[in-house]
Amino acid sequence: MSGGEVSVDAVAGESHSDFELYTRFREHSSSDPTFTVLANVMSMMLVRDRGDMARFAPMAEFADGRSTFTTAKLTEHDIELLRAVQTSNPAVRARVNDVLWENAIGRKRIEHVHLAIDAYFELAELVDWHISEDLLHRAHELATRFQGADGGERKERVRAFARARLDAGAASPGQLLDLCEMLRLSSSAPEDREAVLKALSAARGQASESKSFRLERNIILELQQWVDDESRVQDLLSESASLWVDEANSRLDGESRSAFVATSFLEKAVQQLRAIPRKHRERLNVANRIEQLRTRMVSLGEEAVDEMTAFDSPEISLQDMSANARRNVKGLSATEALVRFATIASLLTEAEVRAAAEEILEGTIARLFPTTSLTRDGRVADRSDESEAVDRQMAELAQHHRVMVTLGQILPALRTMRAEHSLGRHDFVRLAYASAIVPPGQEQLFATGLYAGWNFDADVAVHLLVPRTEALVRHHLKSAGALTTHLNGEGIDDEIALPALLEKAEATEVFGVDLVYELQGVYAGRFGSNLRHDVAHGLVTDSIRGSVLAMYAWWLTLRIVTVPFWNPRDPDPDQPSRPIY
Repeated sequence: MSGGEVSVDAVAGESHSDFELYTRFREHSSSDPTFTVLANVMSMMLVRDRGDMARFAPMAEFADGRSTFTTAKLTEHDIELLRAVQTSNPAVRARVNDVLWENAIGRKRIEHVHLAIDAYFELAELVDWHISEDLLHRAHELATRFQGADGGERKERVRAFARARLDAGAASPGQLLDLCEMLRLSSSAPEDREAVLKALSAARGQASESKSFRLERNIILELQQWVDDESRVQDLLSESASLWVDEANSRLDGESRSAFVATSFLEKAVQQLRAIPRKHRERLNVANRIEQLRTRMVSLGEEAVDEMTAFDSPEISLQDMSANARRNVKGLSATEALVRFATIASLLTEAEVRAAAEEILEGTIARLFPTTSLTRDGRVADRSDESEAVDRQMAELAQHHRVMVTLGQILPALRTMRAEHSLGRHDFVRLAYASAIVPPGQEQLFATGLYAGWNFDADVAVHLLVPRTEALVRHHLKSAGALTTHLNGEGIDDEIALPALLEKAEATEVFGVDLVYELQGVYAGRFGSNLRHDVAHGLVTDSIRGSVLAMYAWWLTLRIVTVPFWNPRDPDPDQPSRPIY
């Protein structure tokens, strides 16, 4: 069709870039409403792993819940204009039909689905792999959901596409891993196994020769999905643990020596060795290896603590904070930017907050009166007397700090990163698996929550990460020998909740007094936000989407996962424990 006197193809040309197409259509939007609608739908970003109802993310999202165009903003008139679009450009055809199928029924719905999938296949042949990967995942998602309409023909095309790329030779190890994953997701054929194992083994050999520890571990992780011998699967896990040790050793050599980082790598090796089933442990010498690693971790503990440095800076305005935050993450690789972002703000120091609160209250009458706290609907939530005035004031100061760093540092830096990097859920999955702090078996849940916060989905992030934070605390306290359950009056062994876990003496030994203070203030403090209570009891409202506290809680979890940690449990009871943070 044509928009006014200019056709859609004339405007789109041979461009396959969503953003470039958005720009071209927007420039012609004044001539015909069709171009306005096309600009809107092309402005959205195709996002993996977010479910059908949220397959397109808006170009920009704001802390107050507003966003640029989404499919929810389509009108009936918009849909009619899209139905009339005729174009040979595969990027435009894929987007238009992927939007329209959800607004159609019966055979017309299936027709739009098939047109979208076919356009994705055509487009995947024309663009770089890092783009075509997302297109093929979307094609696979649609083909799987509607496979009954074509007998699975298009789902098989995804497998055949991936296999053809594999046979042609992957351009990089990353592409090889993506192709292998795609073959698995698309129900690989028996003959694919031999080709995959051969390619992965060759890539692993190259990674080993170049001492690319992380890459080799990722290849091992994929190999485990393809081998059909249980003993070999556990052998690979054991080899992955050894690679963590090798990488730790590499960080203890040369000018870049870091006991802090090395200890976190040794902890990850311990976690992987613990994951080996008991029937394979004796063969793989698991017990002795864990004991040796624990001894090394203790010996490195004091050196790691000495590496932690405190930085002081003069007071600056919120505007200056925002500028500095954006500058700190701008122009970096995605990995370096994420690490910088995770440490963009300092954690509160309980001693300093207490001193400030006591100074504020000195000589005032505020500390002489009791205080009553109310819930949103006016119920009495808590009463405190004059003896708790300092704690109340500390909570208020901490809340002001969290608001300031969220508005002045976290959100500006996050928007800058999102403008420069398109991270997918799979990136956060890799982060979670690489983090020594994430409890084994919860990596996917952590990744989904962290990815939601990256997309400003604060409500999803909070509901996923609050329980995960409690599980993280429980896991590491239990590993340090703390009792994390108690017998109730009926003799049932119940799990101890997060507030009580953070009150345990072992919590300070494991996490450090300042991180415990932050966790209490955000999740479980009597005078703090008590986010854990609100989530557990269904008291969170829609306003959480624009909540500064929710984004701070997400960032705090990202920091905990990203910053290197080590488990301080000492086999020698005469040696002091060291906080892992």
